[in-house]
Amino acid sequence: MCARSITTTRWTQYLAPTDAVYIIGIVLGLFVLVFLDETPIRLIGACLVLLAGVFLVINVSARMREKVSWRPPNATQKLELRSQVRTSTDGTKRIVFDDYASSFNGDTDDQEQPTPPVRTESVAPPSNRRTERREAPPVGTTDTSEHGDDISSVRIVRRSSRASEVAPPTEPAPSNGQSPAVSPPNPSAPKIRHVQLSLATLIEEGFEEDAAEPRREFGHIIKGVMNVLRSTMNARTVTFFWYNADRAELIFEASISDVADSIRTQRKFPLGEDIISHIATDAQAQIVCDIQQSAECDLLPYYYQATGAKSFAGVPIFLYRTVVGVLSVDSAENDAYDEQTIAILGQSARLISMLVQSYTAKYDLQQNARTLETIVHFRRLLQRPDCSIGDIAQALVHAALTLIEAKGAGVVLFSTERNCWEVAAARGDELPQPGTSIELEGTAIARTIFEGVTVHCQHCQSVQRRYWQHEQSTDEGYFIAVPLRTPSENFGALFVESVRGRTSPQDIAALEIVGEQAGMLIAQLVLGHRVRHQALLDPTTQAYNSGAFTRRLEEELARCRDTGETLTIGLIQLDRYRALDQQPLIRQTVQEHVIAIIRSQLKPYHLIGRFDEDGTIGLGLVALSEDRARSLVEHIRKKIASTPIAIEGRTVVVTISVGLATVKGTETVEQALEHARTALHQAVRRTNAVVLYT
Repeated sequence: MCARSITTTRWTQYLAPTDAVYIIGIVLGLFVLVFLDETPIRLIGACLVLLAGVFLVINVSARMREKVSWRPPNATQKLELRSQVRTSTDGTKRIVFDDYASSFNGDTDDQEQPTPPVRTESVAPPSNRRTERREAPPVGTTDTSEHGDDISSVRIVRRSSRASEVAPPTEPAPSNGQSPAVSPPNPSAPKIRHVQLSLATLIEEGFEEDAAEPRREFGHIIKGVMNVLRSTMNARTVTFFWYNADRAELIFEASISDVADSIRTQRKFPLGEDIISHIATDAQAQIVCDIQQSAECDLLPYYYQATGAKSFAGVPIFLYRTVVGVLSVDSAENDAYDEQTIAILGQSARLISMLVQSYTAKYDLQQNARTLETIVHFRRLLQRPDCSIGDIAQALVHAALTLIEAKGAGVVLFSTERNCWEVAAARGDELPQPGTSIELEGTAIARTIFEGVTVHCQHCQSVQRRYWQHEQSTDEGYFIAVPLRTPSENFGALFVESVRGRTSPQDIAALEIVGEQAGMLIAQLVLGHRVRHQALLDPTTQAYNSGAFTRRLEEELARCRDTGETLTIGLIQLDRYRALDQQPLIRQTVQEHVIAIIRSQLKPYHLIGRFDEDGTIGLGLVALSEDRARSLVEHIRKKIASTPIAIEGRTVVVTISVGLATVKGTETVEQALEHARTALHQAVRRTNAVVLYT
């Protein structure tokens, strides 16, 4: 902890704008007292001077009592660093610590290393710095020290004693019934003062919500470290910069300042001649004194206007022996920092380095967990009977936006209906909407689709176009396109973009894993679709599949025309029940039950099969007139309605709606099916009915 003491300076610097009233009163009273002759008026002037002066003295004295200055903490082990002094042409004095990297590179062992002896070249000690030594209090006295800070507004008074004498034993109470004599209190006994402090005042608002996100949690802890530095040092502004050596730039991550209005909102700074850039590139801790007002903004890049900063101290932050950031403080007092300041900042920088390592590992684990959850969700999605490629595309977009922070994401697949590549699913503003065609010449998406490679562009400078020719481009943010592939095929691409921020290799790797899993699932769906269309019978009900049912109707129609028989086509649909719509597996069981009852009522040469993916059942009644066909279907309807089915311990009764159409004249199978569909729509509106198309 640090101690605070009263500062002895000129009283004029404690004047405030509100004191102008008292000063004007004093001047006015003096004028009346000197230049006017009437005695009563001169007495009034004298009283005015006296009252205004008294109030002015009271206000200034109160401010002087409240004024405190920082005194460096008494270090238990003083750190000695080798330093050099460099003075610029404008009078700014810069102290560079050469051996800082060997002491605070963040990768040293936990054991204390011997510090080299100090070797100072032409370094004069600050003129206004003095070392104070406090004598130990005598035995039996109380040493009172106050510790406080400007953040929590809590001051704790601690009373300690160095008494070594043993308190005398307590005398036994007299036996004559008189009350024992009260002994005087022991002056060496400790006195404890309880401070009522709510836990909510120590926890930053929103920390628990962001604790699940490592990046936001890291930001909260960094601000906590900066708050500690500002409250324990003579610091007016504390800043933290990331250093990107590949792009030769500084990223302004966080700041805590008493002059926040003068802090730049700019986030990225190119390397230059400012002190932050020198600390990052030279990997040396530096102290700057005698900062001139004209050079302040050039020396401290985070200010856009002069604020009166006189002293600055900054240290590099090492991660695996490489500089990754800069931690700095500045003050309005000249010669405010020394070697002990660098030691405190160095320990804080080492703490930040360990936090970076910890939260990097935590972020990787979280990304792996999210990726695994996405894969499990894909597997469960594939188990649903009604799962489609569109469902996988929607789940893929949601997974991408869960894995990384982005403005939006989308999936590009091939549309067999339009015979082109189009956006199948998308989420986010200013992104191509579902159904938008993608150009295949010179676009990043086309390269991902045809070459099966991941395309990643930061600031979108490595590719000219992403989707099409006339698109809105930006110089900020990033764009990623990941293929949805298997070892032998590529089914499309997943694209993610944002107008700000960057992506890490871990983010891209997670997207590639999710893309591969989605490609495998799409391949399974496509293979299953091909098998179902090439197979004649459904494996569970032994009914014809959709394609086989249509071909068998065409064959039976040709035969009926040769023999002069009648062909009646029927379409059957289960009436809508909410329980069936919400549970596809139960609906599949009910359909198998209905098909079994229908098959038991038909002749071996009648046709039964699945008509479409919605569960519609098709019938082909051969050699039956319209009346007989309608009577047979009506009997089937009643049979189904009167036959309950037990599902999961419950008894379920379902009904069906049927549409019939007889092939007449030269009608084709497609025309007859369209007539049967029209009749089915009428039956569905009635529910539990049979309608014959006329």
